Amino acid sequence: MKKLAKAHAGGWLAVLACTAVSCVGTIGGPDPSENERTRLTYACTEQRKLSRGVTFDHMRRLSHAELVHTLGALLGESIIGDAEIQTKLSGLPVDEMVIAGDFTDNPPVGTALALSQVSKRAVELAMASPTWKTDHLPSCAGTSPLTDACVEEVVEQFGGQVWRRDLSPDEVQSYLSYYHEAGADMGGLSYLLRRLLQSPSLVFHIEEGAEIKNGRIRLTDFEVASRISYLTQNTMPDDALMKAARSGELQSLEGVQAHVERLLAGEKAHIKVRDFFRYYARLGTVPDPMPAVGAQIGIPDTSGLGDEMRQEAFDFFEHVFWSEEGTFNELMTSSAAFPRSEAMARIFDTEVVSSEEPVASASSHPGLLHRPALLTNAGGRTSPIVRGARLRKAFLCDEMGMPDPAAVAERKNEVGDIENMSNRDKTTKLTDAPACIACHARVNGIGFAFEGFDQLGAKRSVELVFNEQGEPGATWPIDTTAQDPELEPGGPENLSDSVELALAMSESYKARACISRRLFEYYHASTVDIESDSCILSEGEARSQSGTLQSVLLATIANEDIFWKQEP
Repeated sequence: MKKLAKAHAGGWLAVLACTAVSCVGTIGGPDPSENERTRLTYACTEQRKLSRGVTFDHMRRLSHAELVHTLGALLGESIIGDAEIQTKLSGLPVDEMVIAGDFTDNPPVGTALALSQVSKRAVELAMASPTWKTDHLPSCAGTSPLTDACVEEVVEQFGGQVWRRDLSPDEVQSYLSYYHEAGADMGGLSYLLRRLLQSPSLVFHIEEGAEIKNGRIRLTDFEVASRISYLTQNTMPDDALMKAARSGELQSLEGVQAHVERLLAGEKAHIKVRDFFRYYARLGTVPDPMPAVGAQIGIPDTSGLGDEMRQEAFDFFEHVFWSEEGTFNELMTSSAAFPRSEAMARIFDTEVVSSEEPVASASSHPGLLHRPALLTNAGGRTSPIVRGARLRKAFLCDEMGMPDPAAVAERKNEVGDIENMSNRDKTTKLTDAPACIACHARVNGIGFAFEGFDQLGAKRSVELVFNEQGEPGATWPIDTTAQDPELEPGGPENLSDSVELALAMSESYKARACISRRLFEYYHASTVDIESDSCILSEGEARSQSGTLQSVLLATIANEDIFWKQEP
């Protein structure tokens, strides 16, 4: 793979997984014990190869980001940036993916009306701008009266961008008829442009395909170009991709890979990778820590600190992902840190960063798992349960049931007042009932490993508890050991602390398979189906073991699945 460009640069919850619901400890696929040599979770069998691409079995609408970027590419920043247009678009749901499969194909209520209003305003602005017509339409469109030949050229050029393919002669003539029905000349042209901007082809990924083979539809080259562009950058194909589609360049996987690599170097691709990290690490929002906790280490004001922690985590991920040595191992072990304020520097015990280059956090905060954004909470105590459950769910792809509130309340009544205990003793006492231990045997130990970090995510030597008023109370010694953490078959039997945990995760085949799965879920806006998706997942998983994170993303997008969809 060619080197890609560098990037530009929850609180203590009353949640105990104390319930009879099962805890699933695998991310799917064959039992790893069946393949001890390669330690791969996913297998691409000959039978599964015949199902490649069938995940794409229906017409999907453009997401909010895709629609906004597409309109921006069609209309230009001067038009799309208009306040009235921005207001109309901001009223549509943002489609932020939180869990796999939560993207709905049904257009949001009001989409048609919003697009009608946007197209009307956009065309008004465009037709009043000689510069816009010069930049976006054939040169003949600036003169009046317009000829039919000029209008046909407008349809072919601008309409081809809207439809993301070359229009047929019959389609061109249909739009020419609409132009004449609207009175022709500039009035007819305005109507024509508005009609194009409300085309279903603008709002939906329409894939009719070129041929049917064994229950699958092979896509046209223009449809492949569209997939490449939206998967990488959330926008319509550029001129180079359209040219490649016309020339037959995209009929080979090598041609697809070359354009995916090219587009992944763009700014919009970097924005999309950044949002993937939000999904992967479950970093929607980060609460501000309790002021009294900050005061203990010399941070007088913690307001806004949650946002700073979140920003640092994103800076860290992008630094690792876009570096030439950005492997999964580096993601879990890198000493890079980006504290951009005195408060953050105190948490890391480093200097403040004032450039795009990180400062080394030595061995105190290695890798992704030790970002303060993942360790902090707004309460007076740390939460081993929340920390352990996040790691299991987000980074090992373990499926764990939510607790039964009635079971939680009953257990609390059984144990009585246990606030005058260390976190470790309190958590153990709460969760050692038979109905609780099945899940908590796999959560608690991982959470205990992080007890060397306080409610800010800063290193600590003792546990200090604060009451609801922010007053410091009891202190307790810290025990960060984890016995039999059950990360995966063949994993470590014991961990001394979270640093050892990070090292174990850096070598974990299960964690690598998980990031491959998360990339698939996010980039394809889909849940995983083992039978149809194992080939694409196995390719990403293999890259995660021997290549960079960029190469895992490349395998997630540029693979044989991109040529196919399910026959209706």
